[in-house]
Amino acid sequence: MKIAIIGAGNVGANAAALLIARNVAKKIALVDIAKNPTLGKALDLNHMAALLENDTKIKASDEYKIIKNADICVITAGVPRKVGQSRADLLATNASIIKHASKQIAKYAPKSVIVVVSNPLDAMTFCAHSASGFERGKVFGMAGELDSARLRFEIAKHFGLKNSECKGQIYGEHGENMSAANLYAKGQKISQNLACELENLAKESGARIISLLGSSAYFAPAAGILKICEALKAKNGKVLVCSAFDESGYPCGRAVKFGKKIKILADICELKTAKEAIKKDCDLLKI
Repeated sequence: MKIAIIGAGNVGANAAALLIARNVAKKIALVDIAKNPTLGKALDLNHMAALLENDTKIKASDEYKIIKNADICVITAGVPRKVGQSRADLLATNASIIKHASKQIAKYAPKSVIVVVSNPLDAMTFCAHSASGFERGKVFGMAGELDSARLRFEIAKHFGLKNSECKGQIYGEHGENMSAANLYAKGQKISQNLACELENLAKESGARIISLLGSSAYFAPAAGILKICEALKAKNGKVLVCSAFDESGYPCGRAVKFGKKIKILADICELKTAKEAIKKDCDLLKI
């Protein structure tokens, strides 16, 4: 398997490291406008592969031709959200970046699956789909698993449990209009009032990280990329929460079953508000 990562910043570079550590791909291609730093990261990652006695080969360039015939193309490129900045503020700036990247993917890796990570996530997933011309079942946004992980962390923290003893998923928008569902702590269902409180904590997680780091999160988003790439490779029917398209033509965070045929599952909670907010952002991109 060949995986291309467009954008070799904190998220992209950490994703590449995780993919190497888990031996997911035979080839990884890093593309970034910052040529020399990206070449340096690729060299470091190749050394990491050698250290782990792993045969993954990593190439880097500021030209898209190195992504040729990639199976999965991950887009992390874009301007990261800063303190006090909303995802909506990023809309116009990142849309132009995503459009260019998606057109290059269509040119060099037309049979690939696109995984979008750039914010505002759902709108950028829509942008990638429109610009690439790919069918809806070949373009996804990585966010639902990240938000769900943040929710499970908050459940574990509240009850003093292990992460593995907690369950919960986040659906809808990767933003203000996310919705939590199926919250359990050690097999016990969590009350509605507490569920709302934990949902809000998960919703605020990204902003808390930005206030502390001065930039967006990158370790957990990189792990989210790893998870979706593993699911795409395995084809074993694993269900993940991703930003995916339904018959409306707009992406939204929902359950996706990955296998020989990727299937978008029915919504299990009310997502009307989230869908309206996402549609509003996506419609702005049509202007």
